[in-house]
Amino acid sequence: QPSAATRQAEMMARIDENELSPFLRDVTESDTRPSPRPSRGLAILRASSLSVPDVRSTCEAFGVLDSFRPEFGKSHGVIFLTYHDLRSAQYAALELPSCLERLASTSSSSSHSSYASSNIQEFCASNVMVKYCIPLNSSSPNDESMILLSSLPREVDEQSLSTVMKSYGAVRAVHYQADFDGDGTSSYMVEFYDVQDARQAIMELESTQPWGAEVTVTFGANSAEKRKIGR
Repeated sequence: QPSAATRQAEMMARIDENELSPFLRDVTESDTRPSPRPSRGLAILRASSLSVPDVRSTCEAFGVLDSFRPEFGKSHGVIFLTYHDLRSAQYAALELPSCLERLASTSSSSSHSSYASSNIQEFCASNVMVKYCIPLNSSSPNDESMILLSSLPREVDEQSLSTVMKSYGAVRAVHYQADFDGDGTSSYMVEFYDVQDARQAIMELESTQPWGAEVTVTFGANSAEKRKIGR
């Protein structure tokens, strides 16, 4: 039978999780949930008993962090983080829970806290959760993993474009955009796994202009809905 302190810890954790639910997505699929949409952003829940430096170093083992926000860790048991590379976030989302539970168990067993506090730590140690979270920069007008190339010459097709873009880093997808101007040029949206690769590609393409000065190269745009949630 759980103690009153443990029940209180569980209740407080669920209140915070319910408040955050519009921003969170489950990592794994089930019979009732489709395959989740991955995100570079993750939220670690029930993390109040964890050492922030240990959490950060554990997260960094999976890839380079774009942001790490531990300020709600002690008060609400929530730590937010974002990876540069989507693949790092996908790997971390699956492996972090077991890593952090071991970390929490070690922290709990070495702690000399009160009985009530130890009950809360015990609950958190066995219930650490990791979920996909909308990235903290989602309110920005730009999605820096996406590059929009407009007014490309008609001879530039998806294959030749992919070859050039892959020289800057791993490409997740290339999407043809409709010819809105009707002038025979084409536009493509290119999505990179790593935002650092996309940023580098933007700088180099603007400098070298491999398809001519008429071609415009910009970051893709975050949807209005995503920007609203990000606020």
